[in-house]
Amino acid sequence: MAVLSVDVNSGWQVSPSRQLVAPGETSKSVTLRAPISGADATVTVGLYTASGDYAAMATSIPLTPVLAPLDIPGVVAWDSAEPAEGASIPGNGLVTAAIDGDITTSWHTQWDGVNPSHPHFIVLDLGSVQTVDSLVYVPRSYPTCEYPNNATACNGQIVDFELYAGAGTFGERTEAELRGYSFAEPADATYTLIKAGSFSSADTTPKTVTFDEPVTTRYLKLVSRTAVPDNANGADDYPEGQPWAHAAELEAIVVLTGSSPELADLAPTPRFVAAPAAAAAGASVELSAGGLEPGETVTVTLGDEAVAFGMVDELGLFFTTLVLPEDLPLGAVTLTASDGANSASTALTVVDTTAPAIQAVAATSGRVGTALSIAVKATDDSLPLTYSAAGLPPGVQINAATGVISGTPTVDGVFNVTVTVRDAQESEATVSFKVTVAKKAAPTPSPTPTQPAKFVRTAPYTLEGKHLLNGRNWTTTTCEPYSQTERCRTEIWATVVKMEDGQFVRESGWAFNNLTYLPYMTRQAWKGNPLGDLGSTTNGVFTSGGRQWRTECDTAATGRGACRSYTWTTVYAATPKASGGYAFSQSNEWVFNNIVMFGAPSWR
Repeated sequence: MAVLSVDVNSGWQVSPSRQLVAPGETSKSVTLRAPISGADATVTVGLYTASGDYAAMATSIPLTPVLAPLDIPGVVAWDSAEPAEGASIPGNGLVTAAIDGDITTSWHTQWDGVNPSHPHFIVLDLGSVQTVDSLVYVPRSYPTCEYPNNATACNGQIVDFELYAGAGTFGERTEAELRGYSFAEPADATYTLIKAGSFSSADTTPKTVTFDEPVTTRYLKLVSRTAVPDNANGADDYPEGQPWAHAAELEAIVVLTGSSPELADLAPTPRFVAAPAAAAAGASVELSAGGLEPGETVTVTLGDEAVAFGMVDELGLFFTTLVLPEDLPLGAVTLTASDGANSASTALTVVDTTAPAIQAVAATSGRVGTALSIAVKATDDSLPLTYSAAGLPPGVQINAATGVISGTPTVDGVFNVTVTVRDAQESEATVSFKVTVAKKAAPTPSPTPTQPAKFVRTAPYTLEGKHLLNGRNWTTTTCEPYSQTERCRTEIWATVVKMEDGQFVRESGWAFNNLTYLPYMTRQAWKGNPLGDLGSTTNGVFTSGGRQWRTECDTAATGRGACRSYTWTTVYAATPKASGGYAFSQSNEWVFNNIVMFGAPSWR
């Protein structure tokens, strides 16, 4: 058992700040509550053990400010306003219309009789010192303005602006003063520039001025440097922008301050664990408890009997080693640790750790094809027993529930068998023995089979000597051994075209026709040889001796039970010309090379 501590800096809250970690636990969770405002969190996590070991780590959590719109309570200074704007909507045109929460009303600079030029300003009183994050400028909605002189905005929509934080003895304005055309700033007014920029004049959507960093101030001064141009009807009376300024609404977005609701720090609930959680009677177990009162005496009971005592340390932890009584029955028991005011219990399972007792198994003999049965017998207090075996002859299995080995061996030999017996508590024992399996008894002799037919050699490919066949002269040289068969070379008297000294010449003589492999090998015996095994080729094609070959088997050209192979060769040809002589040509073609006939050694 150990104590996990989580500490945070002032303003932040954590619960639980202390909790217990039992052996084997790998994670814990806590709840952190951030302040509404303040510093980032520094979180320090420590782990204490009763042996005095301590480990810690720290991390930080940034605090994101909570922002909210502020109802601006007042305006304290302005350079121009137009009460005449309120002829149709009461209050329209006055500076108070910029902070009344109603976007259908607006502050507007003078236009009745005079048109004061830019810059124009308005100073907002936030009511108290605030931490301000941004200011929202809401122009008048284009469909609601009367007689707009701009194609996309109402008259006086601000374009270029400056925003300042102010200080000074501004005071508060009376209702009468707020209905006036202007009210001057106090002589001691000072300002610090927050932001300068330009609002888009393409539409009348709200425009937000986001500060580079929050600003602490009570007064904000918005200065209008320019307004939208006067271009609604194609003409532009004010190329540099209209002289007026307006605001349907001005809204300050501030950083909230204050305190978060209190987060109760939960005290650790007492816990008690035994390791291991399962042990045999008479074995030692480690007991640990936490969440107890430091300095108090702990009593550990097993059922109603006190079996151990000890003291709680300053961390609220307690450790001891308990030797379980020898006479404890198998099954679950309950251990309880108590300091008088607090207590916790844990379950412990008393198990049987004695391995099963297995009777010796004598060496056993059997025969291939004859059923075999061997009984493996074992006893144990923790049932059921489970049997498994290694090294059994092929065809023989063990019954996992009964331990009976049975089956019909399919392979002869001497087999070293090991049987493992495991009880319900995972304790196990083994027994080994030999099983000798003899060969299968010799079968009754069968009648002498009829001798298979022999292969008969024929001209011109397999019969040695010279032959006249189909008006052509053929000769077969002496056949020679090849692997488990023979091969015969056949030549034919023919006129061939050769290339000599760069010239084509015709020459008559004995020319190679093919090699024939006699049928003294089975098809299986040709496996791996591409002359008789298509599986050794790529779609019938292979390379050997730097030449490309092609093999086909069991086709109309080869007949059943045979293969033919061809080589990719340069062929010269002579074609008689009508005027006499020959026209010679050269081409690359597949040329017949050999025949493989499948059969058997008995065909000799």
